[in-house]
Amino acid sequence: MDLDLFDFSRLFDILAEHKRFFFYFSLASFVVFVVSLLSMPYLIAKIPEDYFSKNFSQRRERRQFSGRFIIFSLIKNLIGSVILLGGVIMLFVPGQGLLTIFAGMFVMDFPGKHRLEAWFLSKPSVQDGLNFFRKKMNKQPFDFSMFCK
Repeated sequence: MDLDLFDFSRLFDILAEHKRFFFYFSLASFVVFVVSLLSMPYLIAKIPEDYFSKNFSQRRERRQFSGRFIIFSLIKNLIGSVILLGGVIMLFVPGQGLLTIFAGMFVMDFPGKHRLEAWFLSKPSVQDGLNFFRKKMNKQPFDFSMFCK
């Protein structure tokens, strides 16, 4: 590609014109990056150790579809969508984009979610990573026996 076709001086002019915006945007990206790094072990430790076991999955399936459940599901999916959108943004700015996208998807309810969870959690590297954070927080490792073949 010929570099003369792209005018870098215009790009620098745009950056200079919006210096304050880019400063605050960069600062916000840095804060989100640090908060996500610091909060991840805590959040993983808060998940019950039997969350990924067969018994826990069966308990989740027995929910009553009441008005309270529907409101809770809508709020949960809205929060998951915001987290997912934040992850997509973090693909282009500093932050843990892919991890945040997965976190948003795990919060939301959508068709095929359980198959995606099973595929993702069947990977030994994912299991080791999650249990590493749990060990750091003095928690029992997750029961991944449901995903072992």
